Amino acid sequence: MIFQSKWRNAAYIIRPTVRTVHPGYGVELKPGLRAEFVGEQRLFDSVRSQEKYGWSDEERERVETHLLRHKDYGNGLYLAPGQELPEEFEKVARKPDTSRARCVYVEFKNGAINQCGEVAMVGGNKCATHREDRVGIGRGLVTSEGLPEEASS
Repeated sequence: MIFQSKWRNAAYIIRPTVRTVHPGYGVELKPGLRAEFVGEQRLFDSVRSQEKYGWSDEERERVETHLLRHKDYGNGLYLAPGQELPEEFEKVARKPDTSRARCVYVEFKNGAINQCGEVAMVGGNKCATHREDRVGIGRGLVTSEGLPEEASS
């Protein structure tokens, strides 16, 4: 399976690396399982990682199951475009309810604080109108009256 993350350099530790020191004999190393998202598209390919790190099929499935059950799945962690969830993982995958997620943008107007009533975009907590990467990041609180006179000149 190929997963995609909305975060750069995302990494999920499924099983940590364990180092055991045996005095007089050396260090025993049990490699961990880790899903690292790389590249411009922030992808993780479980089959390629299995080949690269020498994982067994059970270890690869453990990594895939961990990612599908993780709280980020469906909210920043997704299957890559073109990937379909295999039938054996249907019961395992987390299915977040995003149908009622409201935009968290609030504004101060006439002495009251009002929250936007639009539905939040998938993978975020704001609607298309209020996403910072779409409208720019503002400083401070701007009221409905607009900017102060000295700021507008």
